[in-house]
Amino acid sequence: MNRSNFPLIAIAAVFLSFPLLWLYQHSGSSAIMLDKEKSMALTTLRQHHAILSERVLSVRSGFEQNFDALANSQQQASRGFNDLYASLNDNQARAKALLEQLQQHHEQRLVAVERFKSLHAKLSNSLRYLPRVQYQLLLQPELSIQQKQQISQLSLMLINNHSYADPDEYQKLRSLLIDIERLRQTIKLPLLDSFTLHSEQLLQFKQQENAILQEILANPISRFFARLNNQLTRDHDRNIIAAERLKYFLVFYSGALIILVLAFLVNRYQLHQHLKRHKYLSEKDQLTGLNNRRYFLDQLQRSIRRNNDYFGALIFIDLDGFKAINDHLGHSEGDKVLRRLATRLSDYCGKLSYSCKKMQSAEITLARLGGDEFVILLSDLDAEDAQQLVTNICDKVLQLLSRPLSDKYDEYPLSGSLGVAFFPDHGACVADIMHAADKAMYYSKEHGKNTYNLYHPDMA
Repeated sequence: MNRSNFPLIAIAAVFLSFPLLWLYQHSGSSAIMLDKEKSMALTTLRQHHAILSERVLSVRSGFEQNFDALANSQQQASRGFNDLYASLNDNQARAKALLEQLQQHHEQRLVAVERFKSLHAKLSNSLRYLPRVQYQLLLQPELSIQQKQQISQLSLMLINNHSYADPDEYQKLRSLLIDIERLRQTIKLPLLDSFTLHSEQLLQFKQQENAILQEILANPISRFFARLNNQLTRDHDRNIIAAERLKYFLVFYSGALIILVLAFLVNRYQLHQHLKRHKYLSEKDQLTGLNNRRYFLDQLQRSIRRNNDYFGALIFIDLDGFKAINDHLGHSEGDKVLRRLATRLSDYCGKLSYSCKKMQSAEITLARLGGDEFVILLSDLDAEDAQQLVTNICDKVLQLLSRPLSDKYDEYPLSGSLGVAFFPDHGACVADIMHAADKAMYYSKEHGKNTYNLYHPDMA
């Protein structure tokens, strides 16, 4: 090694010693902070579930007239699970297993809450309807005062009573219902039939609501909260011990760090070569594995600069119907669709260069520009065969894009709108060619989709 490198090594070693000292001081506190975040996430989740129970009871008691606050509590509880799961490390397998069980009980509880909301809406309708029927019955001359009192008493008990926990009160209610049923059989009044039917229905709704409410409140989720809290406490203790051990390892590895600095300075040239090899990765789209926009524009620029008798073509591809998949199934499903379509296009372009004799001297570049936009660049095409060849390729690409994916996506059919520009006929620079192909693509999209068009200046 050249002696001129020694001052640089000394300076690097001094500066790198400060992060070591900082890590030595904060190795324990960082573990404590991370465990504190997990504990806070668990506490927040427990609070959300407690609030969810309060919201259910509040709706049931009539203090809240809509489900907005209850729905908000459901969403907060679901987000709390995501936050807690994201805070767990890969080595916390037991905590994750408990969290998955907790998630199952959480989902069961949310399903029960949805059933409660549906049933409570029906119950509210019955509670609004029954007093109106009662009022009309009290105006009927066919009924005696005693019979009207029975109807009023039954209506009052049905409206005011929630739980029917008292057996005597429930038996009294059933007895009144039987009396009203007998009265309905002797006095033929449509209003009395309607009152009896809705009274029975209201009683049934309230009993079902009580059962669902017990299911919500008796959910074993609290027990799993306690178990998960105990597991996180054990993980915290283990992390503290590991942090103490880390401090000793840091002292030992400080010497190894100096060796790494020396190796870095000696082998900086090799590192530079290594970075050049990784330049290839910067030219690939991370989602689909295709060439990215940067690589494509570089290839297009090179193709334009060639001064020969060959033509080039740019096929601009935009997916039709892809936005519906993102909106209804989510972006993760949209990413899956993009990868599958990219595989189809990549397989086709790879086979095309070997199966078509006219493509033996041509170059094919398939790339994803971003979103649901793809491009196919054809360089060094024969002028006589270029248009026919591109037409065949466009027909095949349209078939590939419109081919069904699976039953899961049957409700969201896909197709493609293609625009084609030739160079140098339609432009002498990257911007002009891209503009021409883009304009032809939008012309296809505005005139029926699932088709392609060659650019011409008269396009609107």
